[in-house]
Amino acid sequence: MISLFSKSSHVKHKHKKEEGRRYNFLTKLIMTDPDGEQCKCIDWHEEALAVIRDVGFALKNIEISKQLPETKTEIYFNVETREGQKFCVELSSYGFKVVSDCFDKVEEFYKDQAYYETPYALMDKYSSQFRECFAAALEKKLSRLSSK
Repeated sequence: MISLFSKSSHVKHKHKKEEGRRYNFLTKLIMTDPDGEQCKCIDWHEEALAVIRDVGFALKNIEISKQLPETKTEIYFNVETREGQKFCVELSSYGFKVVSDCFDKVEEFYKDQAYYETPYALMDKYSSQFRECFAAALEKKLSRLSSK
């Protein structure tokens, strides 16, 4: 069960049809199990390490940023594709999002504002060699399974 705690805020917009409309902003999120016990929050550092183990083989380099802050809501990676493209990736509860074209930097209005559900979806967009390497590794695992 998820309990949401919000507060209303009166927001004025430039568009007349939206003027005076009330918006709710999420201020707290508490997750509980079926017995009502509060669940453990996401450990973003552990989550990031799992991502690195999962996709690192198909990249030139991936590491947790040592310069950008690790918070309770997000963590950042520095990624270099096999093609040599470098960028910084945010991981949060929204998913994965490229935030700049260089390591250890967050650009608020980066050209790609999309969040990706998985690191595979993000890397598929940014690196054809990642896709090829991942497909080859998957094919190898499947052939090992079928030969057993």
